[in-house]
Amino acid sequence: MILPGSLTTELRRLDAELEYVWEIAQDRHRYDLLQPVISSWSVGDHLEHLVLADTGILKWLHRAARGKEPDSAGRPSKVGYFILTSGYVPRGKGKAPERTKPGGLDYDAVLDGFRRVRQLADELQQRTNDLRHTRARWRHPVLGFLGSYQWVRFAHVHHRHHRKIMADIMRRSV
Repeated sequence: MILPGSLTTELRRLDAELEYVWEIAQDRHRYDLLQPVISSWSVGDHLEHLVLADTGILKWLHRAARGKEPDSAGRPSKVGYFILTSGYVPRGKGKAPERTKPGGLDYDAVLDGFRRVRQLADELQQRTNDLRHTRARWRHPVLGFLGSYQWVRFAHVHHRHHRKIMADIMRRSV
């Protein structure tokens, strides 16, 4: 297991991050803000990326909780250990996996995506006992094989990373 807190704590932290990002997402005027000095992605691109990443992670967690994912002995990579233990994703160092790169979804589609993500996250709260007992692992292309706790932790850390970038873009755009 990797580090601070419990599965329940990480789910609460993820829930708080989802709330922060939901507040950003609800303001249509922020969606197209872009500051290339900070990020090549607009606020909307960051939001879309989070919807895509969260949807994949949360759906996998639901499958793992239901015993629909195979057990695995894989481990996180060195980068995975760093991010999970430090709670920090360095800016500009990583590349989003292809399936999570923004593709130009419009504002309403991203908002609908966040509603679905919220529903998946809320439903997952009821599956914490199942998640604690699964030995399933899913491979992240950079972070290596992560178990359920590690995926929830990563989702929380990943959200915080993108929320800070969006906050910098919005602050610079005023």
